[in-house]
Amino acid sequence: MLDPKPVQSVYDASWVYGYWTELRGHLLAEAQAQQVALSELVLEQMMLGAAVHIHAMLVSLIRLALKRAAVLPEFQQLDRGETFEIRVGEYMDWSVCVYKEEDRLLDSSLVRDWLEEEQEHAYSYQALTGVQLPGGNYSHFDFRYTAFRQIGMEGSRLHACILVGTVWQESQLDETDFTYSLINGADFSGCSMQGAVLEGVMGNAGFGEEDWDGEPLGYAGVNFTGTNLQKASFRGAQLQGAVFEAAVLHKASFVGTNLTNACFVGADLTGASFAGAMVTSADFTGAKLQGVSFTDGQRSDSRGIPFGEGKWLP
Repeated sequence: MLDPKPVQSVYDASWVYGYWTELRGHLLAEAQAQQVALSELVLEQMMLGAAVHIHAMLVSLIRLALKRAAVLPEFQQLDRGETFEIRVGEYMDWSVCVYKEEDRLLDSSLVRDWLEEEQEHAYSYQALTGVQLPGGNYSHFDFRYTAFRQIGMEGSRLHACILVGTVWQESQLDETDFTYSLINGADFSGCSMQGAVLEGVMGNAGFGEEDWDGEPLGYAGVNFTGTNLQKASFRGAQLQGAVFEAAVLHKASFVGTNLTNACFVGADLTGASFAGAMVTSADFTGAKLQGVSFTDGQRSDSRGIPFGEGKWLP
């Protein structure tokens, strides 16, 4: 709103608002069938409440699209300012940040001091690049949709953090503790997370009932593509739809983990444990499964486990 020379574009979202209009017809038909008087005011309130979910879905759609757009040559050739931000919303009205980057070197000590101030609502939708923050305690912080690029957080403690939609490009997260954090839609692809603790984390894909400030927790699953997760622990985690494609998971623990619809295509799962894990429709095509034990039920529920691969459990 405050940019004197804004660069902007309009996206035609009429396709999704068609469903919103259809909802109005369903509401009127249901009210008639139930013989309930539905005033125009009440109907308008119901429709405005439903519009919130339409807006949230469109924001998530564009946020996902920007992950691909940001690596295109055309995007890289843009003449960007020191702080570059893309927002999505209504013209001269409500909007939300869907992409942000800082083209400057940040002083690690200053960033650490800033984090130690524990300012409420100060650490979400940020862009931190090249900062070294090993061994820190950042538990209970709200980092939603913050981009961590080339960050060093080895051995740090991030208990019960809000990490929804965070991006961790080329970050060092060995032995970092994410216990009980919300990681829906987070992207850890290509990171080093050896010995990381992700026990009890919540990261199921899909539109759920829970949200934060009107934003859904994540349409996409958590992305661990190509991540080094040797000896990482996911005990009791909720990771429905998570992607572990080509990840290194030597001796990783998935004890009691919900991995419904998870993707392990081409992953190295040598010596990993899936005791008590839910692997319904999980895809293990091309994965290395030496020393991995599966029950008959897990084998029948999942896909891509060749006969003779892994061990059999009663």
